[in-house]
Amino acid sequence: MHRLLSTTEARSALYIDFEGTATEPPSLLGLLWVDDEGVAHVQRLVFDPALYRAAEATGRLVLPSLEAAWMRVLAHSVTEKRHIVAWSIREAEVLRESALPQPKKDAIESRMVNALPIARRWRRAFHPEVQLVPGPRGKADTLHNYASLTGYHIPALYGPGKTAARIRYVRDQLKRHGTFAAITPVAKRKWRILLRHNELDLKATRHVMIQVASEMQAARPMRAVA
Repeated sequence: MHRLLSTTEARSALYIDFEGTATEPPSLLGLLWVDDEGVAHVQRLVFDPALYRAAEATGRLVLPSLEAAWMRVLAHSVTEKRHIVAWSIREAEVLRESALPQPKKDAIESRMVNALPIARRWRRAFHPEVQLVPGPRGKADTLHNYASLTGYHIPALYGPGKTAARIRYVRDQLKRHGTFAAITPVAKRKWRILLRHNELDLKATRHVMIQVASEMQAARPMRAVA
């Protein structure tokens, strides 16, 4: 999971990012890939029944389970020959805890790349002077920090730390009012912010990985000569 990617592999990879609360299984999975024409595709797979009505009302794909989402990821990766890249180990942990048959878990995990250890190695080699500021959870090696370091700006509104609260708020509103159209404007806004947060995290991960791969790939021949 910690293998280095070439720049070509980083550009063609399938990027994934779960959203959920800290104490429950994830509610949705975001996917990002760029096709051969250079067109970026962002897809959200929603498998939390409490959020189905929000997903359907905003054109997101509803799936019956987390496992169904993983099977779509595997099929996409195999069919289009893309590595599966996640920012941290969380996605692999979700995979291991899922109800998928072990052979399917193994097939997915064999195609997964954990971006964080690679980005950390890159920072230590190319930016040893940079001191990262801890995020809301006290961790410094955050996607937000690496995005900033590589020149990708994520507006504060879409930053980390509020995903769980947004999910709970939208769930509660849907439970009370029954339809997405009937929930409050605040709840609708929280849902759209959540989706935008997921999209920016995916795009930031891809941006970071392309820059990391490019710089590390360019440096390898020079260091070999030295």
